[in-house]
Amino acid sequence: MKKNDLEFYDLSANQWWDKNAKIYALYYLNQPRFKFFDRYVPHWQGLKVLDVGCGGGFSCEFMAKRGAIIYGIDSSAKCIEVAQKHSGENSLDINYKIGIAESLPYENNTFDFVICVDVLEHVSDYRQVVSEIYRVLKPGGIFLYDTINRNFQSRFMMIWLMENLLRS
Repeated sequence: MKKNDLEFYDLSANQWWDKNAKIYALYYLNQPRFKFFDRYVPHWQGLKVLDVGCGGGFSCEFMAKRGAIIYGIDSSAKCIEVAQKHSGENSLDINYKIGIAESLPYENNTFDFVICVDVLEHVSDYRQVVSEIYRVLKPGGIFLYDTINRNFQSRFMMIWLMENLLRS
């Protein structure tokens, strides 16, 4: 079983919105990701969207600025605290919650869309996560995700090397 080590994210929590921090590079991934996601969601206005594994809130804020009704969940309390603070400072109404992807604390058929970026490669049981996402999606809802391959090379390069060795 693969561990989901939150230490990296807890240690990096206060740097999420620091433009000079290494973790801020994730912020720049939103433009290309959402250019792709926009093929499936041309208008975010008024849609109820859940961001699973929201971290410090990059994607949540990106979608909130597009008019979506945003919920973000992450298992790192420190990341949620940073996300709440930043969205408050920017007058963005985002509903953040501490929780785990394997057991989402939302009712069935709640969301129009669920996004999950840079998360599935970290969870122990991705099938359970996908099952939970399916459960909280409204009928006809769409799950949008971005993840690396779950093979040895990807885990070594993107998880072990980047997070453990380089502390990126």
